[in-house]
Amino acid sequence: MIRRLMVLAVALAVAANCSGGDDKKVSSEDVKGYRAAIEAQQGKLTPARFREALKLGRAELAAVVKALGDESATSKLVFLLRRHGALDGRTPAEAVDEGRLDGVLRLARAWGRS
Repeated sequence: MIRRLMVLAVALAVAANCSGGDDKKVSSEDVKGYRAAIEAQQGKLTPARFREALKLGRAELAAVVKALGDESATSKLVFLLRRHGALDGRTPAEAVDEGRLDGVLRLARAWGRS
C-alpha cells in the first residue's frame, strides 16, 4: 500500500508541475503535499481506486491538474477519484477513455472555481 501511495503521490506531483512538454523538477515538498492528501483519504482508498487515479495518461493528467488550478492536493485527488454526475456518473479517467477530455477539463475548471 505504501508503494502505491508513493507512486500516486509522485504521479500527481509530476502532473501538477508539467506545462505542455516542459517538465519542471518536482520538489520533495510537492510529493509530500500529495502524499498527505492521499494519506488523509487512505481509509477510503482501495487498490482499485488507486488504479483508477493512475489510468489517465501523463498528458491528460497534467491537463486536468492544471485545469483544477490552485485547488488543494486533497481536492484534486477527490476530483480524480470520484464519479461525477456531469460525466454521466463516470470518473475523469473513464470519461477520457471515452474521448471526453474536453468535458473533463470543463468540469475541472468549474471545480477549480467553486
